[in-house]
Parts: sequence; structure tokens; C-alpha cells
Amino acid sequence: MGTFFALGGFVGNFVLSLADHAQNGFFHASEWIPVVASALAIGFLFVALGQRDRLFYQHCLLVLIMQALVGILGFYLHFDSSVNGFSSSLFDNFVHGAPILAPMLFANLFLLGAIGIGEGLLRRDVGA
Repeated sequence: MGTFFALGGFVGNFVLSLADHAQNGFFHASEWIPVVASALAIGFLFVALGQRDRLFYQHCLLVLIMQALVGILGFYLHFDSSVNGFSSSLFDNFVHGAPILAPMLFANLFLLGAIGIGEGLLRRDVGA
């Protein structure tokens, strides 16, 4: 069940990343990272819903770990963007700039997906 909810979360994350970063025209190439990463997670988790292969579940865990790393990288990039923003006021940069906690949704979805994939790995009917 966790895999299904993580899949839904990554679909939402894909749409939000695409829409939010498109607002400024993907000014930095790094703004494509969350879009591509969440699309990759969507593909893997969608297939994992009907999968019973231990090796595929292990690959899904690797993809989910990558999602957590994308979230940490995004947190750093958003924080750096707010610290070095266009406004002379640090407060204004944090309030009106890139939301620093938004990328941490990737890390949260990693945990949710890992619970679902871990549940799949622990089932007895999963093949080798």
C-alpha cells in the first residue's frame, strides 16, 4: 500500500516541480533534476505495483535512495538561492524566493516508498 501512496506522491511532485520551475523558464539547468527524477520514480513504482521480483524491488530501492539525494540537493540549492537572492533583504529572499523545504518531499516520499518496497521484499511469494 505504501508503494501506491508513494507513486501518487511522486506524480504530484512531478507536476509541482514541472509547474514551479517552468514559472521562471527553467533558468538553471539544475531545475530539470526533480522533474526527471520524479518521472523515473513514477515509472519504477508503477511497475512495482504488479511486480513480484526481488531484484526489481532492489532496483526500486536504489531509485528511491536517489530520490532522497535529489531532495537533499534541492534543499541545498533552494537554501543557497534564498541566501544569495535578488533582494537586499534576507527575509524577503526566504519569504518570496524558492521554498527551502519543498524539495524535502522527495526525502519524505523515499521513506514512504521504502516502506512499501520493503513490505514487498518481505513477502514470501516474491521470487528470487
